[in-house]
Amino acid sequence: MFEIAGYKRPMYRGQHPFGVEGWMLDSDGVEVSVLLHVDENGRLLELELIRWDSKDLLGPRWETLRLQ
Repeated sequence: MFEIAGYKRPMYRGQHPFGVEGWMLDSDGVEVSVLLHVDENGRLLELELIRWDSKDLLGPRWETLRLQ
């Protein structure tokens, strides 16, 4: 979790896509999707990493991150 000092989040009404998606490789070479979600004010709410083969995330290789 992270917080922005002095920032009061609006009431939760779901997450909204930020409009940038990406992918990177996990430590075993499997592709991982990277999604950003924002709150009602357009502030970062969640950084989501999805490994589509349903296995646990091992260790994202951040140097392989590519944005679309």
